[in-house]
Amino acid sequence: MSPEASTTSIPGLPPADLDSLEQSIQGVVDRQRIGRPVFVRYTLLGALQPEEMPALLSRMLDAARRWLGHPIGKIYAVGSVDAGQVTLTVQTTEGATALISVGRTRAVGDGIDLMVLGDRGAIFHDAGQGSLACSGARYRQPAGETKWLRLIERALASGQPTPGADAPGSPEEIP
Repeated sequence: MSPEASTTSIPGLPPADLDSLEQSIQGVVDRQRIGRPVFVRYTLLGALQPEEMPALLSRMLDAARRWLGHPIGKIYAVGSVDAGQVTLTVQTTEGATALISVGRTRAVGDGIDLMVLGDRGAIFHDAGQGSLACSGARYRQPAGETKWLRLIERALASGQPTPGADAPGSPEEIP
């Protein structure tokens, strides 16, 4: 492959903006085009900095919660920011589930893999990784909500399923 080919981008295709992507998914969910969402898989892999990973997880967790339409009942976290890979498994109070993951790779660009399964259809988005896929899939305002950041920290520290911040009977109210 020539050196020019590795830096080619698709004309008129901006880098992925996760806010816009999430708004598009929310529109499909709101119009009930896939029925009631029952499962979300949301993964972001790329040249991430350790300090941005918790905020990304927080924003992705909040998006999955909104699409599933129910409070988070339990969350289980594996991995670590230091190791470069964190995965969350989430169950809502109504039984819907999500798998949310961020990880550091040496890829040229960020790779987004998003799937929302409903009881009457599905939404898929996979931008792949590399210069032709998305050069920087990020949020316009990356800071995650404090309550989701704290919940993720608690789940990582405990190594056990942790009650959700907005679930009935959670051990503490997270501001």
